[in-house]
Amino acid sequence: MNSVKRLPTSLKQALGLVAASGRPLLFTVVALIAISAALVAAELVLIRSVVDELSTGSAALAGLVGFSMVAALRRLTTVVLHESNWLISERVDQTVMRDVLRIATDASYEEFELPEFQDSLARAINAAKHQVWAASDGLLRTLRSALTLIVLAIVLIAIVPELLFPFALAGLGLGVVSAVKSQLTYSFAYHETAPDRERRYLREALVSRSEGREMRLFGTSSMLRDRYDGLVIRRIEHLLVLLRKRLLADLASSIGLSLVLAGCLVYIGREVAAERVEFGAAAVAALTAYQLIGALSGLFNGAGTLLEASQHVDDLRSFLRRPSIPAETVLDSAPKSIVLSDVSYRYPESNRDALHGIDLELSAGEVVAVVGENGSGKS
Repeated sequence: MNSVKRLPTSLKQALGLVAASGRPLLFTVVALIAISAALVAAELVLIRSVVDELSTGSAALAGLVGFSMVAALRRLTTVVLHESNWLISERVDQTVMRDVLRIATDASYEEFELPEFQDSLARAINAAKHQVWAASDGLLRTLRSALTLIVLAIVLIAIVPELLFPFALAGLGLGVVSAVKSQLTYSFAYHETAPDRERRYLREALVSRSEGREMRLFGTSSMLRDRYDGLVIRRIEHLLVLLRKRLLADLASSIGLSLVLAGCLVYIGREVAAERVEFGAAAVAALTAYQLIGALSGLFNGAGTLLEASQHVDDLRSFLRRPSIPAETVLDSAPKSIVLSDVSYRYPESNRDALHGIDLELSAGEVVAVVGENGSGKS
């Protein structure tokens, strides 16, 4: 898949942009991810200690207090991670958008008016505002889940190593589902770029004061509303198709994970009944199996976000590679004059011409004011 091949390059650029926008914060987030994984291991160790003490009739007060403190610290780490991500995303938006606006404003008039340029610009703005950080955030979430997964796998291997194989199979299935969902979502966003741009333009035209005067004068509001409604209906139809496919993939993965977890719990129960595993260890193994499901889901949800966002980042990279045209070059390529000869124009659904038999010549550098009443054809 091309998106997978482009992933390392797009990810490298996304991380570079995030680091340039807030390197200290990025290092802080990575450190907090490592701390969070270590706290997961501490929780499991304390849980086993508490279960063992309770099974012997002890109060296990110290273990319960320690577990409560570690759990509270892990929740605090999660909150700090969330707030740090928000701040970094704002800084990334500011840094990347500056480059996007530079390329957009340096484009020649002819290039700027091309629909292809406008579509590329819309995708670049979307990537700059949302997808650059999403790619890096997906990587960080993947890293966090991977570290947690390693800790949980070590615990599971120490108690019931046989259960590692079904979880590996579940991970393989989740990886396929994540790749399919990310490709479907990106394809939807890519192909909806032009219709979305037209829809936004029509919405602004219908509610703005300047266009609104002419629409009311020439009776074009109904036609434009119908066109806007048609675009919305088509988008919803395409979205429903996308959601059905995503839901089917999620349903398949949910059923698979539930079966794996149920099978693991049955196996652990049989090991306890056969007295091959102590009750305390079995309780930890069951909790570990449950947390492994969450860690696997987090790992491949993050990987899916990373894969999808990296394709948007690749669109941004393509836009930023456009040559920057100096202002004097744009001026040199401007037309020396604009000539209109016998021009007529009639608005749709109107019974008279707004313009009829107009001749006009404008020379380069000439300043001309077009004056007239509303509806007289100035636009």
